[in-house]
Amino acid sequence: MQSSVTVTDNVDLAPEGSEEAAIVTSAGPTAQLTVDGNRLDLLFAGSLQLQHFSNDNAVRLDQNLRGSATAELWEDWLYLDLEGSSSRQLTEPDSRVSASDSSRGDRESVTVLEASPYLAHNFGNWAEGELRYRRTQTFSGGDSGDSVQDEQIFRLESGTRFTRTRLGLLLERIDEESDDGDGPTGLQDDNDDVERSTAELAGQYAVWRRFSVTGTAGYDKVESSDDRDLGGPFYMLGFDTRPGPRSEFALGVGERYGGLWVEGDFSYDITERLTLTGEIDRILETGTDRLSDRRRGRVVDPVTGELVTEDLNEDDQDGLAVTWRGTIGLDGVYGRNTFNLDLLYVDRQFEDSSDTTYGLRGGWTRQLSRRWSTRLSGFATRVDGEPQTTTVGAQLSLDYLVYTNTIIAVGVSRTERFADQPGDEYTENTATVIGRIRF
Repeated sequence: MQSSVTVTDNVDLAPEGSEEAAIVTSAGPTAQLTVDGNRLDLLFAGSLQLQHFSNDNAVRLDQNLRGSATAELWEDWLYLDLEGSSSRQLTEPDSRVSASDSSRGDRESVTVLEASPYLAHNFGNWAEGELRYRRTQTFSGGDSGDSVQDEQIFRLESGTRFTRTRLGLLLERIDEESDDGDGPTGLQDDNDDVERSTAELAGQYAVWRRFSVTGTAGYDKVESSDDRDLGGPFYMLGFDTRPGPRSEFALGVGERYGGLWVEGDFSYDITERLTLTGEIDRILETGTDRLSDRRRGRVVDPVTGELVTEDLNEDDQDGLAVTWRGTIGLDGVYGRNTFNLDLLYVDRQFEDSSDTTYGLRGGWTRQLSRRWSTRLSGFATRVDGEPQTTTVGAQLSLDYLVYTNTIIAVGVSRTERFADQPGDEYTENTATVIGRIRF
């Protein structure tokens, strides 16, 4: 259970001269459930906060619910995956945001439900196969509209018997129907519908124990109202290497979706307590992909045990986009200190528009004593689009453990946006008192 009182000098993140102060009170439950069984794995975490705004006596429900489940229905053959999330999502890449996350920015309620039965089996040590059906339904409480996506996947990969060579076959078909949110209820407008089919053959050969060459070739068929030539044959050549026990690096370069195609990732344990990771990819995605793919299986942070919220800062803009995405992360634990630093790059090319986002976020937590701890977090985001904006924010909090299950926290934050249009700029300062009771 958590309750809070926040004083803000700009509750609607309005430009200079239009600011309105408010006291925001919030109360509601938080919960986490984990089931780890022989045939069923279940993970749920979430919070529901009822917020009251003193300036206009408005009430809003702020939810962040995430859950996943996997059931083995027929041993070693038939499985079922379930995923679900509901949250208030940013509507645009340049949506107004607050470091305290208590103000009323440009958000709408989005719920994503997903069910995926599949057959998976190991044929001795010769091959591994999977036949999957996935249905994803997205409900939007704003202008983005609803969508239904049906996906069929067939995978077949060589088994462990082949020590130096691995081969893989992928057949995939995705059919998505979308409602643009401007017309009557129901998926009646087919202008945003997309059908994608892919046939892909991938291979890997170990030249020596720590170095392998990789290759991928296939064909995409893309049918949509988008006039760009996004289908056709594709290929990629690359390598995968593990030069030492603390490092791993993979990179592939080729051509797909009418342009350069790059996939890569790396991980390096700088020390036993400090890890550097990164990845880059160029993909074809719809609004449903952006909402579902990055949430799949990401419920609770495996290190902190807290609800994953980073991807909730991305928008739910619909449309078919060719997207470059790159991230670099640095995570460390030193005694009583835990910190993280992440860099983000996202470049999206729609048919009639484009936007590029550069992001930096980080946090530092220190356990001052058995009862006292403090956290400093911050972010900086630049969006090159229409308009061009740069937003920076920081928050400092101090927690006190009153009893075993009771915590009181106080915090302050500041957020400031710079833009090429004065009407898009704003500043906000907040002070917050939070009480948490754990059961």
